[in-house]
Amino acid sequence: MTWYRDASRARAGSSGCWLYGPLTVEWDPARPESALLAAADHILARTDQPSLVEWVAVDNLLRRGTAQYGFGIAQREMSPRVALRRLQVVEGAARAPDAQAPSVLGDPLRLAWLLDRDELRFHEPAGGWMMEADVYWQLYERYRDHDAADEIAWAAAQAGVPADECYASCLLSAVRSTWGRYWQERPAGAHVAEAVRNALEATSTAIRRGCEDDDPSQARSLAPEILSSLEAVPAPQKAALEDQLRRLERDCGRRP
Repeated sequence: MTWYRDASRARAGSSGCWLYGPLTVEWDPARPESALLAAADHILARTDQPSLVEWVAVDNLLRRGTAQYGFGIAQREMSPRVALRRLQVVEGAARAPDAQAPSVLGDPLRLAWLLDRDELRFHEPAGGWMMEADVYWQLYERYRDHDAADEIAWAAAQAGVPADECYASCLLSAVRSTWGRYWQERPAGAHVAEAVRNALEATSTAIRRGCEDDDPSQARSLAPEILSSLEAVPAPQKAALEDQLRRLERDCGRRP
């Protein structure tokens, strides 16, 4: 077990702050990305529920570290992976137990931080903030040729889609904008099989809930659109998903 003493934090009557070695990482000002990613990955991997303050501390580190040392020659912008981790950290903050309404509405400081994040929007039915998939997809479009593109696209595929009383058409719309967009953008991506499995689960739910929309024909038009997007996708459960989509196309075109 290794401990380090941070003498820079020494105060009158104190020799400094002791840090637990395994929770530290080397900081290289010339290459800060690895340390920033380590900090983000640590909180993202936690199995408990970090508080909003803990998420904000990591967000501050990512923003401050990038602003101070920068990436690239003249552009002080985050590297693609650090930019992705920051979005994931902000999304984690929005899901923190103490970031939910109504408790956060009575805390001006916590509320101010959430309101100041352009990436978040308040979703009334859920009573909390969320990050929509489009925020991740915008990052993907910026770095689609980078080696982090698949990782960014997969994060986008897992992001939230606002919905309330969701039946067949809205479930299919969510598939199209998340899992479906992933396999369209990355037909040979590392997560294609999982994307198809998730879409299969969503379409199964759509069949169980039925087509109780104001306009059930919307589901009928979405189903063939998703079907056509699967043409170049190699995945074990692709045939099962295609069968589900054909069933929705057939059944949702009928009114009781």
